[in-house]
Amino acid sequence: MKAKQSNGSRASLSQTHKTLSKEFVTCLCEETGCNKHTPENTTHGSHRVFLWQCSNNHQYKAKVGSRASNSKPTNCARCSGASVPYSTDSFSEKHPVLAKMAVKCLTCKECDIKTITEGSNCVWEFTCSKHHTFASTIYNAARSKNICKACNLGTLAESPLAKEYEKCLCGYCQKGITSHSIQTLTIGSGKKVSWRCQKCENLFTARIVDRFDKEYPARCQNCAPTNFSNREKLVMESLASKLKTKYTGPIKVDGWAYPVDFADSKLKLVIQYDAAYWHQSRVKADKRCVKALQLQGWKVVRIRENPLTNVGGITVKTTSKESVEVLTNKVLQKIGKA
Repeated sequence: MKAKQSNGSRASLSQTHKTLSKEFVTCLCEETGCNKHTPENTTHGSHRVFLWQCSNNHQYKAKVGSRASNSKPTNCARCSGASVPYSTDSFSEKHPVLAKMAVKCLTCKECDIKTITEGSNCVWEFTCSKHHTFASTIYNAARSKNICKACNLGTLAESPLAKEYEKCLCGYCQKGITSHSIQTLTIGSGKKVSWRCQKCENLFTARIVDRFDKEYPARCQNCAPTNFSNREKLVMESLASKLKTKYTGPIKVDGWAYPVDFADSKLKLVIQYDAAYWHQSRVKADKRCVKALQLQGWKVVRIRENPLTNVGGITVKTTSKESVEVLTNKVLQKIGKA
């Protein structure tokens, strides 16, 4: 039976990992340090970050749960040769081409490219021979097959969407660690960016890679196409009638760049009709649509014509010949409104 503390909680780190507890320096759950949490009142599975000091007096940060792990415990990076200075295998020795491109550290701003190892998570700024500037952790740079993505994919500045770019909204830019520009961002980047539509001046947000998607490129909500078949219209009108709401055609909602077939804001419900002919090559885009809407709190129903596969959300299978009345009842049963 496991030991218990006097207050009835699970055994503390000082009870389960006595040797490990001796390396504790302070808790880092607050920027200035924390005096509340210690090995005596923290369990071995905690996600709190502690400052530790190994037997060689090296100090480092690590989660309690990671340090106390039975399978892959986190230990002193310097002693193990897995990170930053004082390791025998330096990044510059193993990757001389990349080392020459390295400009400066954007994280700690103190490490040296001559002594840092390829296991480091420090973010560095690099500049290639074509003067493309990019940021990457040392770890990712050492394992990347393409040294400079801008050289392989092309930059946003060289693309047709260059005039719509406003600013990068990634975490590094928001925190001021780095400043991505239209000259450094590639068209394959997953970073979220602010755009301004050239047609209507509407300001909207979308990932760069989504804007260049071949199946379903993200666009300005005000200028998105509204293709709609007569069958879809009949189904949505029938559903609106049963749900006692008005149907006015495709509508724009928070979370997706295109109008959806039907939306009920009171029920927080979105219903999409996916015809087999038009959606057979849009599986990835449809999955992305469902996920994006769900993140905004929408309940998503996808009416999928055979032989289309499920793409997430609540799936209602149908055929192009099934009656509108039968299909309507199937949808209502799925959402508990029959």
